[in-house]
Amino acid sequence: MDRLRKFWHLPGSDQRLLSLAALRLTVVALAVRLVPFALWRGWLQNRPTPPPSTRSGASLDRIIWAVTVAGRYVPGSNCLVRALVARSMLGRAGHSTQLRLGVSPQQERPFQAHAWLENESGVVLGGTESASQYTPLASDSPHRSPLAH
Repeated sequence: MDRLRKFWHLPGSDQRLLSLAALRLTVVALAVRLVPFALWRGWLQNRPTPPPSTRSGASLDRIIWAVTVAGRYVPGSNCLVRALVARSMLGRAGHSTQLRLGVSPQQERPFQAHAWLENESGVVLGGTESASQYTPLASDSPHRSPLAH
């Protein structure tokens, strides 16, 4: 009840942003689990920045906040799902980011991977501490997927 009360006390713009993040996290989490990789890998490629008339205008900080908060409550919203949703929402708002995928170089534990977002200032989602523990794979670009050979 306390969480619901906090939600209703948020400004309308934050309520909409949080609701949108939760909806997108749910859809992407389901897609990652149910749809073959070949069909959704387009999400891993950079999207062009939309024209100004379609930008939401939400700040980078508010979008990251919304995805982070909603991600705590949406089942299956792991780091990859959060990074994909945040990059999509940030792109629509006119903020450029790069999706980074990395693997743990340590051999003593099972294979571990991590996804995070960066912009020209550094890591914006996925934590600078955790991102530094992974060896990045090739970054995304308009011409190739980070998972391409």
